[in-house]
Amino acid sequence: MGRHAGAIEHLAQVRAHGVAERWNAPVLFDAPPLAALRGHFALRLSAREMNVPLVSLFVPAAPAPPVSDAEWILIPVSVMAEVGAWLFGTARVELRGYEDRSDEVLSSSVASYLDHAGDGDNPPTMFEMDARAYVVAIDALRAAGVRTLADETGPRLLTGDRARVAAMIESAIAEPLRVPDLARAVSLSPSHFARAFRTSFGETPAAYLMRRRTEMARELVETSLTSLAEVAAQCGFCSQAHMTARFRQQFGQTPKALRVAITSVNEGS
Repeated sequence: MGRHAGAIEHLAQVRAHGVAERWNAPVLFDAPPLAALRGHFALRLSAREMNVPLVSLFVPAAPAPPVSDAEWILIPVSVMAEVGAWLFGTARVELRGYEDRSDEVLSSSVASYLDHAGDGDNPPTMFEMDARAYVVAIDALRAAGVRTLADETGPRLLTGDRARVAAMIESAIAEPLRVPDLARAVSLSPSHFARAFRTSFGETPAAYLMRRRTEMARELVETSLTSLAEVAAQCGFCSQAHMTARFRQQFGQTPKALRVAITSVNEGS
């Protein structure tokens, strides 16, 4: 580690007024003070195991032990609550911490966040880093094993609203869509919309969006010569590595392996 040392040395002030006004989750190079953890979840990226960085999650007010050669991301509680509503239809998600977990998808999004945060040559915008923080929060919640079951008897979206939401997601597949934005389009509160979406589609808004992004990525890999990095960007992934991890998780192979296989078939025909 240590490759970002000096790039971000301060703990940025976090506001809770939306993307435009809230600075991204700050990066630290030492264990965060207990005071900082009262309003944040702390993700630690440390030593690698089989080329996959180990990730630890510390919940607010929990002690975060100092570890050499480690980097930290502080995710505001407000962001985790918003992501909880996006993933599970409720902001009230009980989350337990974990240490030194080897999780390829989470490690990829955390490493990508740190890489961009420390890019002194092409500094990222606050909007970009805020969007990346949401990706990290989503992966952190999934890695924690938080699960809820769809309520088949719960509220459902009207047929027209369902079509409108699906079209909105498809037209903005590469954008950092949020539950409040989708809910506003069909005149529902975010919490009611999240429940209705899960009942109507059989999955949460975040799961639906990620599945569609991965399916679109596969279509581009199969039907175009677009570089994998550009495919990732066009489909809304924060990096090629993040797309690859999702691709393998959903289809059992990497985008590169799929393209090589298609090329071999075409050359042999």
